[in-house]
Amino acid sequence: MPAPRIVSLLPTATEIVLALGAGDELAGVSHDHHLLPAVAHLPVVNRLSYDDSRLSAAEIDALVSATYARGESIYILDAERLQSLRPTLILTQELCDVCALTPTDLQRGLARLDPQPEILSLHAQTVAAALDDMLRVARALGREASGLALVSRLRSRIEAVAARTRDLDRRPEVFCLEWPRPLYNAGHWTPELVEMAGGRDRLAAPGAYSTRRPWEELQAYDPEMILGMVCGFSVERAAREMQSLRQYPGWDHLRAVRNRQVWVLDGPRYFSQAGPGIVDGLELLARMFHPGLFGPAPALPAFDDFPALIA
Repeated sequence: MPAPRIVSLLPTATEIVLALGAGDELAGVSHDHHLLPAVAHLPVVNRLSYDDSRLSAAEIDALVSATYARGESIYILDAERLQSLRPTLILTQELCDVCALTPTDLQRGLARLDPQPEILSLHAQTVAAALDDMLRVARALGREASGLALVSRLRSRIEAVAARTRDLDRRPEVFCLEWPRPLYNAGHWTPELVEMAGGRDRLAAPGAYSTRRPWEELQAYDPEMILGMVCGFSVERAAREMQSLRQYPGWDHLRAVRNRQVWVLDGPRYFSQAGPGIVDGLELLARMFHPGLFGPAPALPAFDDFPALIA
């Protein structure tokens, strides 16, 4: 049986394919794979309808909202390139219209493909569902044994953290920031990671969508730590965009700001995608919340223009 020819439209799916040892079967990827050097050489089958490097977080939010209000998509599919790659399996998602191409976005391009590829759409909103998605990908690749081994390793690491934090009396109150302008909390699996790592995010619920939060709500919550895990941005870009937080009235009076507990983390690597990297994210959070129990978080340099934020 010939090996699959995979086009992955989702970094999560690509990370899973790589973790399963099937990187050689990838034939193409989506525009947002620039943060995955292992697949930088592969053809890209879609692009954004705008240049996000020239827009602020607030401008991106306004443009995306207006685009979807018109019933349009922010993605442009290169149907000819997709056809030329002759994929046998396309990995996509149906959780978020903004995060990646959805099956609906694909319809025009799929009509030209002969034979028609298998479409596997991921939809995890929780940690357990993320592990199930990894097994689904493994089965689609004919690598079920590798998938079971991968998930077993990840579950062991998850339980090793959760077991040590389960009975903690002291849990720092945190706010996980997915977008700075307007404010969005990080949802889906991230609140679970926070809880398992020994923290508490009172503005989020496990499995719930990321939600726009009024500034006054964050002020009233006044968390001990603010964790910037901006979706789709590198650490450096996230740090720049988070400068706008200073413009919120009373920002300097928040506990997290006064105590230098505002952090910028690598959202795409650890939190935005429900791939194997979320377990690395869990372990990082545990070290941040409870260094006496897990050892200190890595000592990383501060950004000179915003010393309260570190990578």
